[in-house]
Amino acid sequence: MFGPVDRSRRRSIRPSQGRPDRSRRRTLLALLREIANRIARGRRVRNPANPGEDLNCLTDQQWAAFSKGLNDLIGTAASAIASDDEIEAADYWSRAFAHFFPMPDFRAAVATDGVAKSHALIPITLPDVFVRAVGKRNPNIKLTGKNEIGPIPKECSIIFEIVEPWKLPSDTTVDWMVRNEGDEAEYINDLGHRAGNGFAATESSAYTGTHYMDCILRQNGRIYGVRRIPVRISGMNAPLRNPVASPSWTNVRARR
Repeated sequence: MFGPVDRSRRRSIRPSQGRPDRSRRRTLLALLREIANRIARGRRVRNPANPGEDLNCLTDQQWAAFSKGLNDLIGTAASAIASDDEIEAADYWSRAFAHFFPMPDFRAAVATDGVAKSHALIPITLPDVFVRAVGKRNPNIKLTGKNEIGPIPKECSIIFEIVEPWKLPSDTTVDWMVRNEGDEAEYINDLGHRAGNGFAATESSAYTGTHYMDCILRQNGRIYGVRRIPVRISGMNAPLRNPVASPSWTNVRARR
């Protein structure tokens, strides 16, 4: 579901704040490897105040999962640091941190219609995305848009479909990501989430505001384009298909 986006907070993210520079990333990688080296020496964590006590309360299964997750993160960090450009590095980091990791500035790092920006991986024309919203309680409510939609009421199913997917480069895969910010999204604990993969995705309208669906294009596992689709949701709910019947006492009956 889509939550509201706080534009002022989005503008306040600077590269040094949202994405660590290369030296900081190397520091993080070195720290992760140091932790892995410590884990390899044994799972016992001695209590400094009571040497006979083991502070590690994880089960064997939990310890194995923790060790695997740490090694996976090390691999992700190493790949991100070795990336040739910012958007590829951000893509690696987002595989570990999902929507919590901010994407690069879209004005400088993501290809747009017609001409790719200077930091885009290759010059491309992004595919159009057809968007349609259908009321859940009233299927007669139908709204459409191309590369954006809205305003639409709450309680709608929103379907995103790539137009003419057969024109995409061969071996292209598509991932979908919802990104939300703002007080309402934080209260609901829905700052974003992965929305599946393939040439289509379905979400729902739940919160008032402007929200975004990222359509991420990859070829052979490497990202080459991103289309950000605005979704504007009004504060009104979709009306019922058949209004609820009025209470019997509201009916005026003629006397016989």
